[in-house]
Amino acid sequence: MKPLYIVILLWAVLISLLADGIGGALEAIPVVGTVLGLVVALCVNVTMGAGFLFLLISNGMYHPKFGPFFIIGGFLPGIDFLPFWLGLGVVAILQDYEKEHPKAFGVAGAAIQTALNVESGNIAGAAKSAARGASALGQQSASQDTRPAAQTETRSPIALKSPNINHDIAPKRAANDNLPYVQKTA
Repeated sequence: MKPLYIVILLWAVLISLLADGIGGALEAIPVVGTVLGLVVALCVNVTMGAGFLFLLISNGMYHPKFGPFFIIGGFLPGIDFLPFWLGLGVVAILQDYEKEHPKAFGVAGAAIQTALNVESGNIAGAAKSAARGASALGQQSASQDTRPAAQTETRSPIALKSPNINHDIAPKRAANDNLPYVQKTA
């Protein structure tokens, strides 16, 4: 696991713990505790959430599809006690991991993407992701074949010598110097 992933998860948990902890502690104040708790939780979510978003965006990990849902949920007073920031961090990490390892989630990722596309009414996207899942399933069954594969790679020698190997590096001579080069001693 990358250190950046750990920082993202810890920051998301810290936002949730701080906002909920301070908000819950202020609930003990009899009259204005609830209002103060909501205000402080909102301030913590907005300030630390903005920094969290900056971290995700600057590392190219912001998820454009699920990001707005988690951000709005994290900012809404009353439901901000749910771990929206942690959800945003997990989605960002999964998206980044999928970029680095395209076949990591294989059939499961394609099935989830197909379901999301069908739910949103994107039939063309659903067909494309279903086809990706079918090809991933075919590749998994083909990779489980225990027969040894025939080696088709051929190697060719690498030409490392320069065509002008004896003339590439020559000492710099004066314009009228026709004598062979001899290093002068001090």
